[in-house]
Amino acid sequence: MQHALDRDGDLEPIDVTEIVDDAVDAFDAADATLSVSTADACSAWADPGLRAVVDNLLENALHHTGPEPTVEVSVTCDGEVVHLSVADDGPGIPPAEIDVVTGETDITQLTHSSGLGLWLVRWMIDSYGGSISFAESAIGGSRVEITLEAAPAEPSDAMRPGSRPSS
Repeated sequence: MQHALDRDGDLEPIDVTEIVDDAVDAFDAADATLSVSTADACSAWADPGLRAVVDNLLENALHHTGPEPTVEVSVTCDGEVVHLSVADDGPGIPPAEIDVVTGETDITQLTHSSGLGLWLVRWMIDSYGGSISFAESAIGGSRVEITLEAAPAEPSDAMRPGSRPSS
């Protein structure tokens, strides 16, 4: 959470495929069915904090479902954008919670989010200039879709349009 608040704004090419593969390898999903579909290399404008985004999405998907969850993670590159999605077979994210996290409903004593994980995801993705959306997954639970601006895979080629080099 502190990383999201303290970011200096400089973005760099981050290999989303590598972040996802590392996060999935490190996650304890003993009773879960976890499938991953990733492109060979897919870089987006972000920072190393993207790992916290992936960790939070995996944790939500695995811990808010049932005793034997099914989770599907995918990363695809589509020219100018990178898509990261995490889908599960759980009960789904309550619509009222989605509305608060996306800003469609104001936070009040009666309408508020129950956890910080989705807030962290939204703040980080917003800080990268990306977008987040929520839908029902094809396997019956929730699907969180993150869209980020694609970046060159080679750091030497990496200068986001309109940015300045770091010193």
